[in-house]
Amino acid sequence: LYIASADGKIRVFDLNSKTVTNQISAHNKNVTGIKIAPIRKQILSVGYDKFLKKWDLNSLTLVEEVSIDYGENRGLDIDVYEAFCFIVSRRYDMDVINLDNNRTTSRFMSSRSSGLVSVNFSAANQNVVIGDSKGRVHNGVVSIKQSKYSASKIHKILSENPENAEIQYRIDGTMLIGLNNYVTSVLNPLVNGNAVLPTKEEIIKAKRYAKKALEVGANFEQDLTKLKINLLLLEVFEIIELKLNDSYSDALNKTNEIIKLDPKGAYAFNISGALLVKLNKFNDAKESGNKAEQLAPGWAEASCGSGKILLSDRDYHGAEQKFIETIEKGPNLSKGYYYLGKVYNLTGKFDEAKQNLYKADEIDNGIPSILVAILDNAMLRGDIQEVKRIIRNNDSYNLPQIHVAKSDLVFLEDKTRLDYNELHSNYLKAIEIDSLDANSINSLGYFYLRLLNDKDAKKFIDQTFTNTSGNASMKSSTVLKRKCKELFKQAYDLDNDNLKSEIGNLMSRGSTIQSSTVSNLLNKHNQSAEAYAAIGRYYIFKKEYKLASKQLKKAMSINPNYYPSFLLAIEANKMLGKSKKNTAIITKYKGQNPESSVMKIQKDLTKYLLLY
Repeated sequence: LYIASADGKIRVFDLNSKTVTNQISAHNKNVTGIKIAPIRKQILSVGYDKFLKKWDLNSLTLVEEVSIDYGENRGLDIDVYEAFCFIVSRRYDMDVINLDNNRTTSRFMSSRSSGLVSVNFSAANQNVVIGDSKGRVHNGVVSIKQSKYSASKIHKILSENPENAEIQYRIDGTMLIGLNNYVTSVLNPLVNGNAVLPTKEEIIKAKRYAKKALEVGANFEQDLTKLKINLLLLEVFEIIELKLNDSYSDALNKTNEIIKLDPKGAYAFNISGALLVKLNKFNDAKESGNKAEQLAPGWAEASCGSGKILLSDRDYHGAEQKFIETIEKGPNLSKGYYYLGKVYNLTGKFDEAKQNLYKADEIDNGIPSILVAILDNAMLRGDIQEVKRIIRNNDSYNLPQIHVAKSDLVFLEDKTRLDYNELHSNYLKAIEIDSLDANSINSLGYFYLRLLNDKDAKKFIDQTFTNTSGNASMKSSTVLKRKCKELFKQAYDLDNDNLKSEIGNLMSRGSTIQSSTVSNLLNKHNQSAEAYAAIGRYYIFKKEYKLASKQLKKAMSINPNYYPSFLLAIEANKMLGKSKKNTAIITKYKGQNPESSVMKIQKDLTKYLLLY
């Protein structure tokens, strides 16, 4: 970073080490404007001493100085495009100077009372934007030649002399600027965790451009660190966005390379934390998240990153606090409200969840992840009319979750006669839209489990799941069980921390699971309330209600904020005929969550159990 100073010096500031690495005495008085001319490999500066000076970009030696003596008025700001320099002052306001011959090609004047103090030129539309001393902004069109050479002349020169250094340098310089602009436009929303992210195709294209930028940048005598970091970042985000699970370790290694190149880059530690979560290394992830927050204490994305780590580790209280911090640091960003809403959905605070999720939607309307969270919230509240409205208004988005919700809605409405073909079709459409969505795959698996336990579905099973294995004695129900296992395995492979797919796989087995399997599952998920609740759900499915009640009691004691534990415990006790225990559970939950509408669960508990 090159800094213009009031003491007449130009200082070189290293963004990695946060130190001044070099300085030169550039002007006798204040340096008021500075700009890099990449094609010329120069730094241009103006100051109160009434000179425009050209400096060699690498050695910082003076190349040439040009008098811009406007009497008592001095140059205040500068911009540059190819061979043209734009200088503003208080009297003549703006001069356009040809840097090849130092001649003024255009001059724009205004009254002394509105002298100009800043200038920016856009080559794309030949537009110049100028700020004046009264705080006003002016813009207008300035017609200049886009290049010293026409395309035909460039072609002729290169045909005669392919090694023409000046022409090649101009081409490489312009190309490097264009490549970096595109790469930066793709990386910024990814690094900052924006609601709207680049497509997979855009990430792959940006990676290709970053490689080319690094290749072209090697022709310039400059530090290539930033170009290397850009390429590594895009390689990491490609792995994350394409959900290449087997490559998460490789992505973490690349992130560690970035940290070595930029040890004070909070963004790198934030990405590292997210990848460590993917690898189930939660303690290391928390350390990375804390480091990101220390390096950038005012950055909302750092707080959000730490919150997401805690959410993945099922520390809902800690995650809640981090997302509140995210909102405080970025009140106009949707991410804090969105994730806080997700936490409240999980802890049974449905009204608070609704409030935050709709705030997120107000800030970033139409974002699929926000719509899905709002849909889940409506389902959890049992608001059938709201679910229908959300599906109707957002059907055009063609989201897999919308199609899943269409089928889930049928179960919420308690229809006596089910159209299995329609239900099946909706689940299949969801997977067709996104074959890598573990939740959609799980939903289809659980639908198949319902079919296996629904005597009215026998005809549909026989018609739909015909034996294709070559074994004529295999029943259609056996084929369906195999499909269940395949789906849950597929979902688990896509998301190896997905309890829903693990429990689904256990449910698809015919026999009761061994105690060693239960122990392994609990250890894998750190003896969490979610793991105990999931096992409790399995036992309810197997109609082993005493075992279920035992697991769910443990879940409620570990995390009294995890709402599904209470729902499942009430279901198990209801089947055991222990209504007094249910009254105690509801009273306990109401005491911890006085604003919750938990009493509604007694009316129709089966509606809610569908979602867990």
